[in-house]
Amino acid sequence: MAVVAANLRRKGISVFPYLDDWLIKAKTPELVLHHLQMTTQLLFSLGFTVNMPKSHLEPSQRLLFIGAVLDTTLNPAYPPPQRIQDLQALIPMFQNGAVVSVLKVLCLLGLFASCILLIAHARWHMTALQWCLRKQWFQHKGDLEEFITIYRDAAKDLRWWAVDGNLSQGRPFALPPSVATIIMDASTLGWGAHLGDLEIKGLWSPVEQTFHISLLELQVICLALKAFLPSRSVTSGLDGQHYSDVVHQQAWSMVVPSLQRGSGPGHRPIGFP
Repeated sequence: MAVVAANLRRKGISVFPYLDDWLIKAKTPELVLHHLQMTTQLLFSLGFTVNMPKSHLEPSQRLLFIGAVLDTTLNPAYPPPQRIQDLQALIPMFQNGAVVSVLKVLCLLGLFASCILLIAHARWHMTALQWCLRKQWFQHKGDLEEFITIYRDAAKDLRWWAVDGNLSQGRPFALPPSVATIIMDASTLGWGAHLGDLEIKGLWSPVEQTFHISLLELQVICLALKAFLPSRSVTSGLDGQHYSDVVHQQAWSMVVPSLQRGSGPGHRPIGFP
């Protein structure tokens, strides 16, 4: 499918494929309809079929694509309302000292994980529950019908998810006008970062080498910011990654069709020495 998408892009069609879900973007409704016709003609000629009942074939500036509501008039991407409702419906079960099944915990963590790129600070407010699960349940020999007790820190963190204002702001899918991206990485021995042609690196002290790797990665961010960007807006990426999928602010688009994805619990929260 990458070859097909590349062929369409060479013809001036802005297409965003994700497995069998495709989004077509253009500056006007008429142009996006024209590009849709060209795209479907190419797909049909290659033997592909389009699931019309599940496709959104009318130009729109607000639509659902791969688990996110995209609004090109306001710029942000939001979680679908139904996902927020499902998430908040589970929160009252997770009070301090409550006994909850592992299956329910994993279900809630999956909903949290699906919001990481759509809600600011979402990752931070799920780590306490991840740590709570990791301390009481061993995946390799436990079953989903076991129960764990919700710790105070986890219950306190989960109350953040019950506040509508924390979940309704969305995340911009177009980058701010002036953004510098620092690429960085860290190991238990040393670290490095670069911004364009600028580069900085170093080795950790014997004491620092005993720190958790997540803490070392945070320290790389601090060191890089001090060296490169004392007074600029920053987007950082760890392990050589950064995310900059840009959709034009007044774009018209259509989607064929959507699906959601999530993940389970991640690493434990770190502690600062």
